[in-house]
Amino acid sequence: MPDKALEPPPSPIVSLATPEEAPGREPREAEGLGPIDRLWADLSVRAIFVNGPQSVVIERDGALLAVEGFRDAAHLGEVATRLAGNPASGIADFHLPDGSIGFAVFPPAAPEGPVLSLRRADPGQATLEGLVSVGMLDRRVAELLRLCVRNRLNVLVGGPAGSGKTVLLAALMRDLDSAQRIVTVANHRHFAAPARVELVAQAAAPVAVLIEAAARLDPGLLVLDGLPPEDVPALSARLRAGALGILAAAGREAIADLAPAVDVVVRTDRLDGRPRVVAVEDSAGAAAFLLEDDKLVRAKPAFAATLQARGAGDSLAKWFA
Repeated sequence: MPDKALEPPPSPIVSLATPEEAPGREPREAEGLGPIDRLWADLSVRAIFVNGPQSVVIERDGALLAVEGFRDAAHLGEVATRLAGNPASGIADFHLPDGSIGFAVFPPAAPEGPVLSLRRADPGQATLEGLVSVGMLDRRVAELLRLCVRNRLNVLVGGPAGSGKTVLLAALMRDLDSAQRIVTVANHRHFAAPARVELVAQAAAPVAVLIEAAARLDPGLLVLDGLPPEDVPALSARLRAGALGILAAAGREAIADLAPAVDVVVRTDRLDGRPRVVAVEDSAGAAAFLLEDDKLVRAKPAFAATLQARGAGDSLAKWFA
C-alpha cells in the first residue's frame, strides 16, 4: 500500500495559487522558476524537495506531499541553473528573494538531473542587510527605518499576509544594540533571542492583555506582531497615552485606525510574487518614501521634526542628501 502522505493532492496548482489571484486562474511564474513559484507563494509550504523532473515533494504541516513536477528534464535544468548558476563543482548553495536558502546538486553527480532542496527562512533570523540584498527594501529606506526605531518613534508596519511584515520587524529588532531592552508580543516564537523578553498570546492572555503587561516591563522597544483587529483599540489607547518605542505589525485594514496615533507607517505588499516595502508615510499619510514604477521617490515627512528634536538631525539630513 502506498503511503497516503505521499499521494498527490487534488488540483495542486489551483490549491497553491497566490492570494492575489482569482480562484481557478493558473498562477503566473513570477520569477520564471516553474512549479517553485507557485509552491512558494503558499506560506504553509515550509520546504520543497526536487528529486527529478516528475518527483517534487513539499513539506506542509509536518507532512510530505507529492505535487506537480516540471515539464521535463530540460525545464528542471533551466530552473536549477537560474537558481544556482553553473557551479564548477556541480554543487551550490543559493537564496530565494525572500531570504530562504536552497541547495543544488547537478549532473554528473546527480545522474537523473539536478536535485534541489529549498527550506523557508526563519523570519526571526532576518537582518536589514539581508532584506536589502534580496530587494525587499531600498538601502536608504532601511537607513531611515533604522533611524526611526533607534530614536523610539512609534512605527506601524501594515500590509497583506505574506508581504514581509514579520521579517521586517525581526530585522529592525536585530539591528538594535544588544543592550537594548526589548519586549515582544506575538502569537508565535519567531523573535526568541537572548536579552529579549518574549510574551506569547494565548486564549487566556490575548494581545490586548499582554500589551499592558509588556508596558509594565519597561521596554526600550515594544514589538507587536500579528495584531488582530479586536486588539487594535488596546494599541491605539496605549499610543494615545504617549507611549514611545512601539514597533507593531498588523493587516492593512488597521492602518486607518492606527496611523493618526503613530509617527511612521510602513506599507508592505507582494509585487511580482515577492514581499516589498512600497511606502513609508507619516501619520497624515504624506509619503517620505514611495515606490513608483520601481523607482524611489523621497520627500521630507512630518516625523522629521521628531527625529530632529531627538538629536538625529544630522543623520536625517544625510538621508535626504
